[in-house]
Amino acid sequence: MKYSKFRGFIFSLDAFVAFTLALVTIYSMIFFSSIPSAYYNSLTQAHYLSKDTLLSLSQTKCSHALYPQCDDENASVLDWLILRDSGRRDLKGNVNFFIGTNIPNQFGYVLESSNDGSIWTSIYDTSTGNTLPDDAHNNKKQKLSVSSYTVIFDYRDQLKSSENPYTYMTCSGDAVVCDVPQSPYEVPSASMKIIKLTIFI
Repeated sequence: MKYSKFRGFIFSLDAFVAFTLALVTIYSMIFFSSIPSAYYNSLTQAHYLSKDTLLSLSQTKCSHALYPQCDDENASVLDWLILRDSGRRDLKGNVNFFIGTNIPNQFGYVLESSNDGSIWTSIYDTSTGNTLPDDAHNNKKQKLSVSSYTVIFDYRDQLKSSENPYTYMTCSGDAVVCDVPQSPYEVPSASMKIIKLTIFI
């Protein structure tokens, strides 16, 4: 009796079904791990971080007793941080103190401002190194990023004491009654900025 020197491989139906199921399982795991819903918990956490941080800073008074660096009791922390004489203060240090301490180090963040929503100015950005040298926040945008917005207003007006500008009876102003009336008040200054806080991981 002669035997063939060639050996065959029998691929049974059971082995084919098992192989197909294994491939389907592997591709399903790859697919579901690559869609954004796989990061839903991190996405929700980043959203709450950005929204709650802006909300809390915009509603907290800049009390000098609580925060020694604050020098304007009439402004919120966010107003003071962005609008009130930011050029003469340690802006990066204050941003890190008021915002960075509320965000875990595994997240990175970008704080930006805009006058009209079309052109944004970066104030603090951990992804580009526009930070303090010892900032340990994440600097790589790999999985997701979430942004929240708020609007802050700055209104300043110093009213003068009311005086009658006309010369009439007991009044001793410089103008006469037939002159064009002039307002004794200064024109107030007002400004508005849109603030965007982006959290990423």
